[in-house]
Amino acid sequence: MNEILEELNRTINIAKRNPFYDEIQQVSSISEFEELPTLEKEELLKLKPEDFVRGYEGHLYEYHETSGTEETPLATWFTKADFMGYVEQILESPINFNENDRILIRFPSALSVPAHTFTEVVHRRNGCVLHAGRSDRNCGYKRAITLLLKFKATILAGNVMEIFLLGYVAKKMGYDTKKDFSLRAICTAGEVLSEARRRRLEVLWGVPIYNFYGTTELGNLAVSDNDINLKVSDKNFYLEVLDEKNKRPVGFSKKGILHVTTLRKECFPLIRYNTKDIVSLWKKDGQMYIKHFGRQSDVVKIHNKVITMYDLQDIFLSLPTDVVGDFWKIMKHKNFIEIIYVFLTIFLYLPKCPQSLILSALRAFCFCGKPRISRSIFLYFPCQSWLKSW
Repeated sequence: MNEILEELNRTINIAKRNPFYDEIQQVSSISEFEELPTLEKEELLKLKPEDFVRGYEGHLYEYHETSGTEETPLATWFTKADFMGYVEQILESPINFNENDRILIRFPSALSVPAHTFTEVVHRRNGCVLHAGRSDRNCGYKRAITLLLKFKATILAGNVMEIFLLGYVAKKMGYDTKKDFSLRAICTAGEVLSEARRRRLEVLWGVPIYNFYGTTELGNLAVSDNDINLKVSDKNFYLEVLDEKNKRPVGFSKKGILHVTTLRKECFPLIRYNTKDIVSLWKKDGQMYIKHFGRQSDVVKIHNKVITMYDLQDIFLSLPTDVVGDFWKIMKHKNFIEIIYVFLTIFLYLPKCPQSLILSALRAFCFCGKPRISRSIFLYFPCQSWLKSW
């Protein structure tokens, strides 16, 4: 406990260089620390990013911004020590990166943290890296599959939906996703990955799936253990799970809103930062684990029952694939939940429409688009009867 307090007070000392934190004082106990004000995203957006790097201007190593799912992107800085701390965390994961690895990175390279982090990880083990980001107009889905074969990639890294899309495109190109590739592992990040969704991904590709959980402004918080569990990097972060209303701790194994304090971060330190993610924490053999249920804004509330994105994935993706496929969207109505399920095969073969454009539209439709695409089907579940059976 004294060691944690020392780390927290070290973070407070670094943070005081920022005018936002100039009045904050060191704490003598964890309970005193938990009385400090929380930092909301809205407040962070109002601050000047350069205020967070005071004293480290000559030591900046990486600059990143959030992807744009927020209206205004959040900026963050890393010193070399900050960035390498996250690299070391991934190197300690059960993936066991080595000199024989060839990684195809499907994460976008511009501004995002994962692509740069995985590049450094593989280079540290003398492996080879191929950047084939989905945002690159020269690297559509067909070419990415061709490169995956030609490059003989042993690891594929990308967002969860992107890995699904690559798998389905590979099948439409006539490949056996389990036999025709050299993959030994897939690394995912950036989306909720329930156990049911991970099982589907493993069935599709036939290799283990390793998920990573973090945010751009904080870095990587947790890495998959040898199973679905996400192992927290507790030497780099102090985590609190708080009740949404009263901001008090909810206790282990209970859902709440994740608040994070960075430890050992030289620039851009954050204290009790509200991620707006719904999580639960638990300990096993002294190690902290986290389960990510999705964003606070993504929950569906029906009859005072809160249903998270993780819950929805586990419910629907546990059904046979001919009932609910991998590409679907949930919409809440007054008296029912609407599941929009898209037949990928129809879109792939629409005449006179480039495949990359079709898949981009499909991805946008699945996550943030409006249900205006024809040839989709709608499954309706009356709320009361559905909730009774759940």
